[in-house]
Amino acid sequence: MEGNRCVAGTWNVHPEAPPGRLGVATRTLSSRLSAPTHPPVRRPLSPEEQYIQTERVRELVDLLCAFLDGRKDRAEITRWRRTGWRNAEVDGGGLQGQGMACLVFDCLDDIERRRGDDFLVRREDVAGYVAWLTTRGERGAIGPRPLAAVARSIDSLVTEMRGDTVRFFQPGFGWLVETCFVSATGRGFWAVSDLERGAGLEIRTIRGDDPTEAAQDLAEALALDTPEVQWVDPRIDVAALPRWSLWRQDDNGQRYEMSTFLSYSRAMRECAAFEARGHKQMYWVRRQGQGD
Repeated sequence: MEGNRCVAGTWNVHPEAPPGRLGVATRTLSSRLSAPTHPPVRRPLSPEEQYIQTERVRELVDLLCAFLDGRKDRAEITRWRRTGWRNAEVDGGGLQGQGMACLVFDCLDDIERRRGDDFLVRREDVAGYVAWLTTRGERGAIGPRPLAAVARSIDSLVTEMRGDTVRFFQPGFGWLVETCFVSATGRGFWAVSDLERGAGLEIRTIRGDDPTEAAQDLAEALALDTPEVQWVDPRIDVAALPRWSLWRQDDNGQRYEMSTFLSYSRAMRECAAFEARGHKQMYWVRRQGQGD
C-alpha cells in the first residue's frame, strides 16, 4: 500500500511529446496522462492467488452494485475500504494482482469528497467502474502509446460525439477523466484529460492499429485541423495524410484556392459556412494536388 492507496504496478510512461503549436498544457499532456490508458506490468498469479483475487474483486463489484441500487451509501463504502484485507499488506497487498480493481479501489478513497455541487466520484463514475471490472477488462486492447494530443476540452468532445465520461484516480497523476468514442469507420478511440485543468486531450486507439490510418480516421471523426492537433506516435507518416483545399470562384469566373485543411470534414464545414452567407460566389472542396 502507498499511504492509503493501492499500488497497482509499474506504469509505462511515454516520454513527453515534442513541442508543437498547441500550448504548454497540451504539449505536456502525453507525459502526464500516458499511464492510466494501458494495463500495468504485473506478475502471474498462482491458482490459489487467483482464487483469492477473484473473491475480492467480486466483493468489490457487489459493493459498487449495492451502491448503485441504493442499498449502500458513500459512508459505508468508506468503512468497507478501511477494514480487513482492504487496509492491510495481506496476500500481496489486497488487489495488486488485478490492476483495474486496484485503480477502482484508489478512486473509492474519495467517494465522500465533494466537488462543486456534486461529489467528485459521481454515480455514473461508479457505473463505469463496474463496467471496467465486469465487461471491459483492463483495457488491454488500447495501444501502448498515445496517437495524438488534441487541444480540445473533454466536455466539448463528449457533446460532439454523444458520449459520457468516467473519472478515476491514478497515483502520481491525480484525478483524470476519460471518454470513448467510435469513428464512422467503426474504429474505437479513448480520450483522457486532467480533471482539474480540463484543457487538452490525449487520444489512443486499438493496439495493433496502423497509426497513419488511425490518424486520418481521427482527423475526420473530429473534423481536426493542423493548429489543434499534435501527432505523438512517431510511426505516423504525416506526409501520407491527405490535405484538402477550399476553392472559390468569383463573379468573373476566376478560381482561387482559399485555404487548406487536415481533414475533409473540417474543409466541408468551412465550405458550408461560406455558402451560408448567401454570396454569389461558388465554393467547393478538393483533395490537394488534384487541381481545381
